[in-house]
Amino acid sequence: MGRALPRLRPPAPRPGRRPGRALLARAPVRPLHLPRARRRGRARRPRAPRRQRPRCRTGVLGAGCAARPRRQPRPRRRQRGRRLRPARARQPRAVSRLERQALAPRALGPFDYGRENYTRELWIAEGFTSYYDGLLVLRSGEISVKAHLQRLAESIGRLRDTPGRLVQSLEDSSFDAWIKLYRPQDDSPNASVSYYLKGSLVALLLDLWLRELRPSGSGLDGVLAELWQRGPGRLETRGPTTSNTYSYPGFTVEDLEQILGEQSGLGEVPGAIRALWSKPVELDFASLAQLGLRLSEKPVQPGLIDLGFTLQDRAGSPWVEFVRTDSPAERAGLASGDELLAARRLDGSWLRLRSARAARVWDHLQPGAPAELLISRRERVLTLPIAFAAARGAPQIERIGDADPAARARFEAWSGRRWSDP
Repeated sequence: MGRALPRLRPPAPRPGRRPGRALLARAPVRPLHLPRARRRGRARRPRAPRRQRPRCRTGVLGAGCAARPRRQPRPRRRQRGRRLRPARARQPRAVSRLERQALAPRALGPFDYGRENYTRELWIAEGFTSYYDGLLVLRSGEISVKAHLQRLAESIGRLRDTPGRLVQSLEDSSFDAWIKLYRPQDDSPNASVSYYLKGSLVALLLDLWLRELRPSGSGLDGVLAELWQRGPGRLETRGPTTSNTYSYPGFTVEDLEQILGEQSGLGEVPGAIRALWSKPVELDFASLAQLGLRLSEKPVQPGLIDLGFTLQDRAGSPWVEFVRTDSPAERAGLASGDELLAARRLDGSWLRLRSARAARVWDHLQPGAPAELLISRRERVLTLPIAFAAARGAPQIERIGDADPAARARFEAWSGRRWSDP
């Protein structure tokens, strides 16, 4: 029989050096599956017996259960960006459902889901809602006065850049919602206007008109309160929801005109006010001065051009999405669906147009100076001469520093904030 080889021990590592991988591979492996106490040669301590907790029998508290305090419910934690309301502030389901569905145009209720429901009052239902979306947040103090005025100026700027405001009235926009607003085309901004956008600004003008005639009145707030009292406010809110939801037939434009005439003290609505929603007229915001506000345009950098069209990116190439009516781009022959390849001044070289660097190309062009656009249309390359117009400044609304005390008081009554609030 062969001799057993002696067991070799791995040599000790030199001082100041860590053992290598080969040395660690030959090192003896410690049995890690055993408890730590047994690996060290010590006996394992016995675990103390678990204390018996008293149990309740058949759901009735005994002596042991009564001695143990009951567990208190954990307080509700407030989540970020969300306020918890007490349970008593919640309204019954029938009342909340009635309030959401009662103030609606007459043509929209009861709903017929088998066909399209046409109405001319959407500018009231949706436009007034859009107006109070920002005004109520301002009155609650969750937004600054400066931020609200900035958003209001942005809405005025969007309406100014929509040529369809002078083509379609608010009543027609509400009636054609099924065929134009929800089915937009390339030329929709030139032929239509949103009753959300223009309706909210008409609500602002109506509010200012009422406050100018009756400074001590509540403006458009009183009109909506009266419209509610004559409609769902006088109905019975108890009982099944289905029997009360459509008890109020809905309002019409005539109902709104009647209440506007009563709240203004004139008895009827003047023709200039009725034209705000019945005709495609330009809105005049000069009445902002009665609140101590001034509408102006921000100064723009000299040399900036107004393109007159909007672009969309397709794989890095700029394509024309919409061309504004009565703009230099429309007069030059630019159309929706054209791909822009390059642009240049008449005394310069061609600059290739890409979506990432289009802004730098426009900086080389000057307003009023003749230029050329190289486009691709239906697999044909065309050159269009064009002379861009100067860019207009964005609208801005500011508080007049030397406003009289009466204007400041009307501003505080309208906004629910102090004149000095930021």
